[in-house]
Amino acid sequence: MSSLYYFISDLHLTPEKPDIQDNFIQFLDSLEPQTSALYILGDLFDYWIGDDAALRLGHESIIKILSKLSDRGTDLFFLPGNRDFLVGDHFAKESGCHLLDDPSRVMLNGTSILLTHGDLLCTDDTAHQKFRSETRNADWKNHFLELPIDQRQKFALDLRSQSKDLKQKKPSFIMDTNQNSVEEIMLDNGVHTLIHGHTHRPETHHFDLDGSPATRMVLGDWSPEASFIRLDESGFFLKKA
Repeated sequence: MSSLYYFISDLHLTPEKPDIQDNFIQFLDSLEPQTSALYILGDLFDYWIGDDAALRLGHESIIKILSKLSDRGTDLFFLPGNRDFLVGDHFAKESGCHLLDDPSRVMLNGTSILLTHGDLLCTDDTAHQKFRSETRNADWKNHFLELPIDQRQKFALDLRSQSKDLKQKKPSFIMDTNQNSVEEIMLDNGVHTLIHGHTHRPETHHFDLDGSPATRMVLGDWSPEASFIRLDESGFFLKKA
């Protein structure tokens, strides 16, 4: 018997955009009671500077809402993105989310699916890959999390500002996935279905992978509306924002 699953990413929640938070709350409230699991594939938050700063960033209400959904019987899975890779065990415990490695392979309704945030597939963006490698280091994380919250927040805000400036200067293709990297990670993990976010380019891509049909589904951001993937007995459905 098939189960019901949802996948979302790239909400970039922040008190500065209350409409997106309202849309998210409505989305969670509207999930069918029989929903088996919700997979959050990164960048749920616009930035995350440590679990101890949740109240400062105005995200305590989101944690409570996720916890209520978990208490209702829906399994929650959180795979970190490039904006919220510092989400930790305390957040997981308080929200009821299970933390996933990036990438992670899951078997749902008889289909082996690889889940990833998506930025590790954007290998043409060498500057981002370098930064990603540096900040995923355990020593870097530990050092950063030991800094005062004010200092961490300033770093995140400065980084967000720099990111906006850089995006305007980079060619569009650099910030999209590299097809060779897509095929390599799928072959390495033995899957023919991939779901990710990050690029904010919602679409379903079909291609040949080692002589067999393969599918890459890309989640969109939540501006102006919700974007999600729904998996039920009839298959996958991608809702674009």
